[in-house]
This record gives sequence, C-alpha cells and structure tokens, in this order.
Amino acid sequence: MGLLDELVQEEDLDPEVMRQTDSTYLNLSELEKIRHLIQMDLLDESQLLRNLSICYGLPLLSIIRDDVQNHENPLLSKQLYERTGILAMRFGSKCAGLLSVQSNWLSMNHVAFQLGESIFWHLAQQQQIEALLETSQSPAVDGDFSATGRIQQIFEEAISRRCSDIHLEPEKDKLRIRYRIDSYLHDAASIPLSFHPLILSRLKLLAGMDIAVRRRPQDGNYNHSSNGSRHFDVRVSTLPGQSGEKLVLRLLDQTPVQHKLEALGFSKMIWKCSIKQVRLQAD
Repeated sequence: MGLLDELVQEEDLDPEVMRQTDSTYLNLSELEKIRHLIQMDLLDESQLLRNLSICYGLPLLSIIRDDVQNHENPLLSKQLYERTGILAMRFGSKCAGLLSVQSNWLSMNHVAFQLGESIFWHLAQQQQIEALLETSQSPAVDGDFSATGRIQQIFEEAISRRCSDIHLEPEKDKLRIRYRIDSYLHDAASIPLSFHPLILSRLKLLAGMDIAVRRRPQDGNYNHSSNGSRHFDVRVSTLPGQSGEKLVLRLLDQTPVQHKLEALGFSKMIWKCSIKQVRLQAD
C-alpha cells in the first residue's frame, strides 16, 4: 500500500481527490503527486509529515527541541540546501539534517559525505526550514558564492526595467539572462555557468517543484517581495535543453495600481490633440 492510499484509509485525504490525482498526474511518482496536492492545499503537510515520521521512524522537528543552532560551516550548509533542499543544522553537538517534502531525499548520502560526519535526520515543514534560513545568523558571503543573492539581483533589475518575464538559459560557457519588456526579449549581463544548478534548485524549491526531476518540464509558483515592498506572484516553468534546464519566470505584480491616462507615455502635443478630439466627440 502506497503512502497516498494510507492517507485515504486514515481519512487524511479525500478519495475523490485521490482518484482525480491519479488520472491527472498519471506519469508522476507518488512523491511528485504529494507535492502537487500540498501546493494546491488539498493535503495537510503537517499531517503528512506525521505519517512519514511513523513510516520511516524519523522524528519531527517540532517534537525534538527548540535549541536549533546554525551549522559551523554556514556557506557549505547553504550551498547544500540550494542543491538538495536539505538543511544542515546543529542540535547541541549533533549534526542534524532537516528534510521536507520538497527535499531531494536521494541526496541524503551525498549531504552526509559532504559534511563528513554522522547525520541525525529530522522531518520539518518547508515553512520551518525557510524560517530557519531567514533568521540564520550566518555571516554574509561574497556575492560570487550566493545563488540567493544572484536571484535577488536578477529580480530587482527585472522589476526596475518593468519586465514581464525572465528567461534563464544555460549555454556552453555562461548562463544567459533575458528580460521580456514590451513583448521583446532583451539580453542582460550573463553570469557564470556554475550558478545554473544553484539558481535552478533554489527556484524549484521556492516554486514547490521536484529538484530531482531534470528531464521533464515542470511548473510551479511562489510569492516574491522586492526591496521596494512590491509583491509579485511568480510563475515558474522549466524545460529541458541541450545545455541544461531552461527557466522562465513570469512576474505578476500584486500591488494595487491606479491607472491614469498620463501613464500611457504620449508626448505633450499628442496628449493635447487626443484630449481635444475626445472633447469634440463628447460635444
């Protein structure tokens, strides 16, 4: 019996939702189906984690303790999280690995090898992990090593240029960045190709996508807040390519806007003529 069947049997998942999920996401793995259900608020993540805890014998973060500390190598911890969705922390003298439904569980051995010590695995909600990242007292690192910083820079430039879409396209020796402005694609400054897997994994995590799937198109969404306190609904799509996965990000501004005729960009002469014609028609 699969995990979804157990959730239905324990009345944590509606049987009709289960049938629709099986028919809609026929070719997806069970874990990918679960991610879609959580993203659509059709499945309670906390209840799912309790079931996983019982099934695999992994403790929940909320049950363990509150004295969670940063890993002594914050740069490595951050890089591993951006690649795998697994966050390394400290519980006293023990090294803990925090897993969420969005994490790439197949990378657990890789994370343990990179950290070079025994890992005590724990289950956590994605929001808990994100909160630990936000409140982390990790020292600032150089921008060349921070995928999160690069993503923020790309977004701020795109917003300032009134861009509707961001295209991230890996090429032979660089990651090409293009902005869609007034229906036309404009090249921006490219960045080193080494950032591609880090940026890709980070955006996939934010959008609720499977970071382990690389040969099949995916889509998701998340909310982004700019430095200017503007809020955007970001639609993320990935597509396999010859040099790696391409990403397209659509920015939907959620800030209420009062549209004015003056904002159309007409010159003063055209503006005056237009107003005159409107008034003549009104008369």
